[in-house]
Amino acid sequence: MNLRKSPRSVAALALAALVVLSGCSAVPLSPDDVSAKEIGRQAQQKYESIDNFHGTVTTSITSPDTNRTITSEVWKRPNSNEMRYEYVSPASMSDTVMVSNGSVTWSYNGTENTVRRTELSGVGSASTAPNYSRVLQNVFDRYEVDYEGSESVGDRDAYVIELTPKNESSTGAIEEWTLWIDKDRWFPVKSKTESSFDNRSMTTTTTYTNLTFDTEVPDGTFEFEPPANATVETNEVPEIRGYDSVSEADANVSFDVTEPSQLPDGFELTRAMVSNSSDAESVTLTYENDSGSLVVRQSTQSTQSTQVDADETVTVNGHEAAVSTYEDTTSLAWTCDGRTYSVTGELSTDRLADVGSSLDCE
Repeated sequence: MNLRKSPRSVAALALAALVVLSGCSAVPLSPDDVSAKEIGRQAQQKYESIDNFHGTVTTSITSPDTNRTITSEVWKRPNSNEMRYEYVSPASMSDTVMVSNGSVTWSYNGTENTVRRTELSGVGSASTAPNYSRVLQNVFDRYEVDYEGSESVGDRDAYVIELTPKNESSTGAIEEWTLWIDKDRWFPVKSKTESSFDNRSMTTTTTYTNLTFDTEVPDGTFEFEPPANATVETNEVPEIRGYDSVSEADANVSFDVTEPSQLPDGFELTRAMVSNSSDAESVTLTYENDSGSLVVRQSTQSTQSTQVDADETVTVNGHEAAVSTYEDTTSLAWTCDGRTYSVTGELSTDRLADVGSSLDCE
């Protein structure tokens, strides 16, 4: 196959913020106070030192038309993606269990006696060690981080840190984020976010209680055997693999991958992701600079209409492209030669169209 050179999780962010207080005094933290690289290294060490934990997790979601609380008993091995959730409330979910052994996830609805089984092996093949230093630097870049003192969460003493967006457009819907970090294990025992979607506010609070760490996990905790009379549905998850270069991604799909020859100043390729399923292949190229990211995607799936829910349409290299926006993020999508293409980023429509027009799709 010939390569044709053509004319931004809350979980990771929480992990980085989790260690912001390491070795610091009760004053606001800035990038000048400590080496981001050293904090990133210690963050990884502290996180990886947790073999497993067990406790009760309660999540409350409040909005103008919603007031819902979900409680479950949870077991987790963070480093292997093994987990088990047994839901306690509300009553409608009391017979629900979600289990993962790291390769397969089972979601069991006892009321309906149905199981949804999802293979995760393809997703796992794309996993790589997180760059904690870079994640932490993103926290400094996007949030003002302030130490607010100490409070108790259940039977645990915790540091309280406040994260306030420096620029609302760079942090999506989150307007305010508070974390309570356990002083003993540096575990985020409580998290509260204030968000807004289309002028609709929402508060989400997650609290861990009755926590124990690194205890013996009973055999079979991360396995699930569906009842003999249960209805089992199997979900197909596309196999996803990550590469460092476009040429490597190109060598692992059946079509010729094209990359943009025109990029805004400072944007460089940071990752190339290949997704394969029985229906389609796709390649996602992510470019980043100091202020944001630009995502270019191409797929063998031929969408009949890219104009669905479009805010407007523009012409990209002779093809009609749908323009959709969410907050400060704009996306252009179009079809060409039986494939679909999209360009997404916090850029103007004209700039995105220039990038799209430099993709050789013929």
